[in-house]
Amino acid sequence: MKQKLEFALVAAIVLTCTLLAYWPGLSGGFFFDDEPNILNNDWIRLENLDLQSIKKAAFSADSGLLKRPISMLSFALNHYASGFDPFYFKLTNVGIHALNGIGLFLLTTALLAAHRRCNNAPLSDRQIHWLALAIAAAWLLHPLNLTSVLYVVQRMTSLSALFTILGLILYTLGRTRLMDGATGMPLIIVGLLGGGFLATLCKENGALLPLYMLVIEVSVFRFRARAPAAKQALFALFVITVAIPGVAFLSYFFSHPDWLLRSYQNRGFTLAERLLTESRVLWVYLRQIVVPDITLMGLFHDDIQISRGLTEPVTTLYSTVGFGGLIALAVYCRRRAPLVTLGLAWFVAGHSMESTIIPLELAHEHRNYLPMYGILLPCIYYLAHSPPVPKPGRMRGIIAASAIVLLGSVTALRAQQYGELFGHDLYEVRHHPDSARSNYQAGRSLAILIGNGKSEDPTAYRRALAYFQRSLELDKNSVEALFAMIYLSTRSEQVIDPAWLDLIRTRLATARVAANNVSLLATFKKQLESGALMLPPDEVISIFRAALNNPGLSGDSRGMVQAMLASYYQNRLHDYMMALNLSYEATQSAPRQAVFNLIFARLLIATGNNDGAREQLQYAIRNDRLGVFTDDIRKLENQASKMQENVKKLAYH
Repeated sequence: MKQKLEFALVAAIVLTCTLLAYWPGLSGGFFFDDEPNILNNDWIRLENLDLQSIKKAAFSADSGLLKRPISMLSFALNHYASGFDPFYFKLTNVGIHALNGIGLFLLTTALLAAHRRCNNAPLSDRQIHWLALAIAAAWLLHPLNLTSVLYVVQRMTSLSALFTILGLILYTLGRTRLMDGATGMPLIIVGLLGGGFLATLCKENGALLPLYMLVIEVSVFRFRARAPAAKQALFALFVITVAIPGVAFLSYFFSHPDWLLRSYQNRGFTLAERLLTESRVLWVYLRQIVVPDITLMGLFHDDIQISRGLTEPVTTLYSTVGFGGLIALAVYCRRRAPLVTLGLAWFVAGHSMESTIIPLELAHEHRNYLPMYGILLPCIYYLAHSPPVPKPGRMRGIIAASAIVLLGSVTALRAQQYGELFGHDLYEVRHHPDSARSNYQAGRSLAILIGNGKSEDPTAYRRALAYFQRSLELDKNSVEALFAMIYLSTRSEQVIDPAWLDLIRTRLATARVAANNVSLLATFKKQLESGALMLPPDEVISIFRAALNNPGLSGDSRGMVQAMLASYYQNRLHDYMMALNLSYEATQSAPRQAVFNLIFARLLIATGNNDGAREQLQYAIRNDRLGVFTDDIRKLENQASKMQENVKKLAYH
């Protein structure tokens, strides 16, 4: 009993230390992608808990094949409870992080028990529990996990991890039952389908759950089961969930390469260059997991040099060979040190989606949120557990505990930086002076201070402008710094340089279309509507037209820009003909998006074209597959009917 109380006390201390480590960061603000996904997302502003509002909030994301509804709904519920107070958004993230730590403790306990059974590891129950707690504590307090917690939108990552961990716990328990000759497949199936489905509804990484299960199976259980039928069922399970989808994906990719390669048109690298660069990036991740250095960490890593070939830079060759060596080590250790195999394979599996062929940005720390566990598990196990020699083993335990305390201290220091509403961005640019985004964010923070009248520094305008100009030099495609320079000059009552407007138009029309261009234009439009920004209508129109002239702007993004310009023509210039034309073009650019049918229908009703409006509403019904816009469609149908009745009455009289 005394040992249980001691263990419970230490576990409670670990969770308390996690909260204390992150507490300084809870006072910070929203960052980067928080704005388009949360702050500027009108459907997140949940005011009522009716079904229609919940549906709109849940499916309001522009990213992800499935729209990440669980994550988006959680943001909306945060707003419903406390508005857009970042403290409570971040506190919720810390709570999810703590739940994940508890989940990893339970998973590690089950895995170490299975390791003891399958590989005759000399582990007592007490050792298993303390090792599991140490591994969970290191993961909870590791500074590399900070952006997954204090960067609000990365709740998508942590929620997906939560359901993935739950699925893996059920899998491990089910596999243990199969080893005993008991019924275990129901637990495995529930873990796979339930955990995988919920995890994927948070973020697409949830689809990696079967791969994580396969890693555990190959490295720990090795398809052992008392009943032959259970072995066959396991083989069938992984053929269905891993082998067939993998072969199908590769077959489709090689037969339809344009499906993926066309997505690289708006990136500054090719598929081959991405794969070569990722070989270096993964080593950066490994270093940061084993020997964290907060001066190298950051929200943005757009300063990473792209590998143009195996020897450009030469570290690409070393990294590629070294990574091959890690894979060979994992194979070599499969029977000699199974937890090394488990850890390395886990890390690779965790990065198989975001760090391989999909044309995402090259590096983000939050991609290590769950993969990191694979490295911490063997490191702490072999550091803290030394079965043959008890005394050195205790010493290693002390060293491991000291390392965990150090991790927590570094996390607290980093959280303090993130808790400074504007100072955080200056830390970022100090650590990453060659990052275009870090320079932009530093300038933006100063610009906001100036705009709010909170800056007493007479050099603030000049410093902000310098950060923006540096950002433009580092990224020849970006326009975000240019929009910020216009806003800064307006708020500072300075003259807007015409060259900036020319450069905005040039880059919007000819440069690669950045993922955030649409949200930048949306912010630009809101600033115009609120009066925070003043530009002549012809300048505004020319900026939107420049974006539409870019052949790389297509699909939903093109439709959104056309809809924004239509709104400007309607509300500012009262030019309904141009507004109608642009709204129609939006429905053609994104023919499967009901929102554009509704926008067009509203305009048609406003201009008396009820037949055209009804036609668009029929398209909206067809496109609204999830019933998100049911109430909006009904309201517009009623408006069209009333308008038709009024027309008939006028005709009768």
